[in-house]
Amino acid sequence: MFFATRMTVGMEGCSRRASTQADRAKSISWKTAVKADGLCTGNNLFMQDAVIAGTGKFDEVRLPDSQIGGQFGLERATITNPTGPALDADGLRADNGLFMEDATITGAGELGAIRLIGAHIGGQAVLPVSKLGNSSGPLLVPNDAQIAGAFVFPPAVVCSASREGMSRLGCPDSNRTIKAHGLTYPSLSAISWRQRLHLLAHHTPTYWPQPFQQLAATEHAAGHDNNAREILITQQHDLRRRTPHALGNRLAQWRHAPWGSLGRYGYRAHRLVTALAVVRALGSGLSLLAGHVTTHPDHHAAERVQPTTAKLDTPGTPCSPVELIGLGIDRGLPLGTTGIRTHCDFDITTGWGQTFTAARWGLQALLWSLATLAIAAYTCLVRKPS
Repeated sequence: MFFATRMTVGMEGCSRRASTQADRAKSISWKTAVKADGLCTGNNLFMQDAVIAGTGKFDEVRLPDSQIGGQFGLERATITNPTGPALDADGLRADNGLFMEDATITGAGELGAIRLIGAHIGGQAVLPVSKLGNSSGPLLVPNDAQIAGAFVFPPAVVCSASREGMSRLGCPDSNRTIKAHGLTYPSLSAISWRQRLHLLAHHTPTYWPQPFQQLAATEHAAGHDNNAREILITQQHDLRRRTPHALGNRLAQWRHAPWGSLGRYGYRAHRLVTALAVVRALGSGLSLLAGHVTTHPDHHAAERVQPTTAKLDTPGTPCSPVELIGLGIDRGLPLGTTGIRTHCDFDITTGWGQTFTAARWGLQALLWSLATLAIAAYTCLVRKPS
């Protein structure tokens, strides 16, 4: 008997079922571990107000591969283990939910204070614990866990100030970490998407793409597409910050940064359109300036094209402002021309004319590059999935 006479549970696989309406361990104190590997009960399992203290590496509440047909409740429980996990529930199956309101759980070590690896929670997972601590490892490890209902996890459980988003300055509480690779849930509660994003960016020991994508999928399913895009943008920022080698060689890493600044990795394609408009305006302004720069008497860097029969000392004819602006547009068109250059163009026989022409080539190359990126972004060809 590992609990107390008030608890009746099947201990040998699922060959026996609990005969009571709900299995309870309430207001009871143990000074040794609760070991119930493979426990199986068709009813609820409550350990409300229980006080459990372990003293060894595996002296904790152990429920790996257990099956609970109802709810598993640790409300107001106090579980402490200074040398190992406090709750080991890897592979746990709780068909009607997991509840830890106002619990105090303190563990130690790299295995984590609360372990829920591969767990399946049929209802809600409600984890608003009053205190969760680990002096030398992660607080919560729900890798590959599946939650069928809402995931209720207040940010203050990990980050005392409930901070939001990703910060270049980091987080003062970044030593309080969680691991959540493979965790799936349909919705979040008691935490905003920005607070959850902060936990992923600053309170996970290593970068994993799946938690970001899971959060983005949750926001997308709720109809918040803009939030989902912001999450995926932050994912790319975190990828470059923590695992730049995953992007490839130095050239690929260098491209990643300006691509993020210009187009937000394809998730903010309208920024590329704005950049296109700015470069287009610069091109027109450059041509307009060239029409007012004197190269030699009676000639400008951009002017009317003279007939082939004109003499060398024939004075040049200035282009109108509209023609000069049209020249800038014509020079920047990726495909086709407006025909303006047949009667107004840069005079490449002069130094200033060659300088303006070279500058225009540079703007034209940039314009074409931005146009290509904009098309790729709108067609989702360059969004990074990982």
